[in-house]
Amino acid sequence: MPSQQTVLSLSFPSPTTWFVLSSFQGLNTLWRTHNRGKTWSVIYPSLTPNGPIAWTSHQIGVGINTQGYQSDLLITHNGGMSWSVQHKFSTLAGTPYWGPDHSLWMTTAQGSLWYSLNHGYTFSRVKVLPHDHIQTLATNAHTILAAVKTSHGLVPMRLEYPMRPGSKIHWQILNWPVSPQWIAEPSAHDIWALGTNRAQSQAFARFHQSHPNPKAIARYTMQRPLALSLYHRNKNGQWVLYELPKNISALNPPRGLFFPSTQMGYFWTADQIFVTNNGGKSWTQILPPQEQPISFVNFISSSEAWISFENGFHAWFVIPLKNHSQ
Repeated sequence: MPSQQTVLSLSFPSPTTWFVLSSFQGLNTLWRTHNRGKTWSVIYPSLTPNGPIAWTSHQIGVGINTQGYQSDLLITHNGGMSWSVQHKFSTLAGTPYWGPDHSLWMTTAQGSLWYSLNHGYTFSRVKVLPHDHIQTLATNAHTILAAVKTSHGLVPMRLEYPMRPGSKIHWQILNWPVSPQWIAEPSAHDIWALGTNRAQSQAFARFHQSHPNPKAIARYTMQRPLALSLYHRNKNGQWVLYELPKNISALNPPRGLFFPSTQMGYFWTADQIFVTNNGGKSWTQILPPQEQPISFVNFISSSEAWISFENGFHAWFVIPLKNHSQ
């Protein structure tokens, strides 16, 4: 794949088959590899997405096509060779992803969550309280964990996957000690949350509501800075707090969190990536500071990742084995 291409979206339906939607001089191109990126082939359908893509197999995938203030969900059943409009949204769609039993989930620009049990032909909205919106999601085979932005700050909530049409679903508010910005759940009930102390976060939210003046808010944050920490809830329900590297703060906040196992995890900021191999007790910087800000890191395995930068460039990153042992 030519290096001058700007990556719009990535999807990895298997360890060897990857799809990349890119753009160059206003022209979108869909790429496919069957050998982990050693060679790439271009797919030339008459209609292609221009937004996020998500594949559930080598043949079936969906993508977002946005024109103006409306989005269409496109679907392909032949590996991207042809696409058709599966569903039309009256708002801007966000990122689709596949859940268990071929359920399809999608966020919107307004922070709401929708799901489909028929490959996107019809969607149902998962309701949250008015004016609340979803900040980040973490999924496993059975549930969705979300950090929902409310008038009380970021609140953790859990949603059980619906297994059949007509299932009633609702958000369950979780009583965590942390107001999470990022969540990871490598296995059931093994939860990692990166954020601030819940009581301090709620106090700041109350002050923000009663003192909307930017100068007052700035003074408050200077006098009572919200410390970012990593919280771990083990399978026995116990929470343990771990400190982050000293240069991580509200001025240099994490932009993502990934834990493939209980002992090994990653988080990244705008210009750095850190790894732990001892369950958050210590962190090692594995990527030197970057000139271009990092927008997202998409892990393919516990040691391989695509790094997307805000200027549209991308890099394939392999974590050396020496960084897997402390």
